[in-house]
Amino acid sequence: MNYRMPLPLNAIKSFEVAARHLSFARAAKDLNVHPPAVSRQVAELERILGVLLFVRSKPRLALTAQGQELFAAVSAGLNEIRQAFERVRRQSEHGLLKVETSIGFASCRLLARLPEFYQRYPDIELQLRTRDSTSNYEPADTDISIILANLPCPVSSFGPFSSNR
Repeated sequence: MNYRMPLPLNAIKSFEVAARHLSFARAAKDLNVHPPAVSRQVAELERILGVLLFVRSKPRLALTAQGQELFAAVSAGLNEIRQAFERVRRQSEHGLLKVETSIGFASCRLLARLPEFYQRYPDIELQLRTRDSTSNYEPADTDISIILANLPCPVSSFGPFSSNR
């Protein structure tokens, strides 16, 4: 199967962002490029299509009728792609448990209990992240955060798993 994209994706992306903002400058800022790069991408798209997509007048851009039609389709298509990416990303995280705790708690209490956890929940992948303090703590991107202070580390926690719950 010979699959060929009919239009350059960077030009489509530049067009969508410029149409959303009605500004090449704001689109350039969003895309982290210079405004002339956005203008060139849109001009290339206009050349390929053989129509003007924007009415270029100061201080703002305006979409032509063809530009409005294309913007509606491109926006819907990109939104669908974003949603599909999000669904796939969530599916890839299904069965992943993200735990963050202190180094002390992990070494004194948690690590000794991992074999039983994996035995009970074989379909769950555990992602354990440790940190050395609670300063600048932000619970971003974790499912469980365990924060403790002055926890003694009993020797028995490294013994048989069932001994210390």
